[in-house]
This record gives sequence, C-alpha cells and structure tokens, in this order.
Amino acid sequence: MSVRGPGSGVRGRAGTTPDVDQDDAGTPDPGPRTPDRGNDAPILPWAGAVRWRQVPRAPGSGLGPEVRPAFAWMGAIDVAEAYDYPEHRHAAYELIGVRRGAYDCLIDGRTVRLQEGGVLIVPPGSRHADRLRPPVAYVGLSFTLDGPPLVAAGRTAAAQCDARMLAILDGLEVEARTGDRCSGRLQDALMKLNAAMFIGSS
Repeated sequence: MSVRGPGSGVRGRAGTTPDVDQDDAGTPDPGPRTPDRGNDAPILPWAGAVRWRQVPRAPGSGLGPEVRPAFAWMGAIDVAEAYDYPEHRHAAYELIGVRRGAYDCLIDGRTVRLQEGGVLIVPPGSRHADRLRPPVAYVGLSFTLDGPPLVAAGRTAAAQCDARMLAILDGLEVEARTGDRCSGRLQDALMKLNAAMFIGSS
C-alpha cells in the first residue's frame, strides 16, 4: 500500500492523481482519510489495522521552580551488625533512601527515623550521625544542585515515597554498571526525577 498526504503527487496507473490512496495494483484503499492537523498530529488507525492510543503529558503543576541536581556518587549499604557512624558533614547534598528495614539518624541535634521507602535530604554542612541496627539496607546519594535549594538553610526534609523512588535509585546503580557514553547523562536525568518525586511527596 502506498500512503500519501494531500498533494504528494502519488499517481494512479492512468497517470492521474487519484482522489484516494491506491496500492501498487491501483486498487483504492478503503481506509478513511486523516484530516490535516499539522506535523504534530497523531497518525490515526488505518482501516482498523492499527490500534492507537495517545499518552498525554501530565500536568505536573504545583511543584515550583525546576531544580537540576547532578549525580556525584552513591553508596549502597547493607547493615550486617549494629554500628554507629560518628557525626560528620558533607560539602554536597546527601539523599538517604531506605530500601529495607528502619534507618535512624541524628541530624543537627534532632532524631529522624525512616522506614522502608523513606527518604531524607541532608543539606550541605549539616552535622549528622547514623545509628544503624540490622536488618536495614539503604543508599547514601551525594549530589550537587543547580537551581533553588531543595531544603531551606538550617532545615532538613524527610518524606515517605513509593516504589518509584526506589526504582530510580536502582536505575542510578544500573547506569553505573552500564558505563556507556549515555550513562552519566541518564543518571542526571534520573536525579531530576528523584527531585521532582521528593518535592511532590514532602
């Protein structure tokens, strides 16, 4: 079957431009003509042979200005026995994401407990100490930020996220193992998803 748009110049065997599309044997195609809706118009089902559905852009409103985090590194921790990590601080942001169990942290003199799926953003310079009791598995994700701060100065932010957040963290690790020319950019793209989900959940 030859498919053409209006004015494409496809000609029938008689040498004239047909009013309907024709196949190579000159048989008129019974399918409906698609209205001209511009170059971004979807291709509609043709003669019932194709099933088509449109996936729209989600509204994504109410999240405020876009933030642009850049992935630095991530540590994946699986706690085998009780351990207290001494107080420390980082020059970059740190995201704690709990994959299993419960995670306890003392941050700027305040105790925070996260359950599975819980996420904590530790701003640059905040003093914090980990109190680790098995069974717990979590990730510590270091990143920089271009744009408005995720957390106001002197504040911390925790949120309970769903399985999509953990899947994004897994994706960061997958890209680290893949290590091709696209992996770094894909990690940054995943970080933007991470930030949007955190803002939407907090």
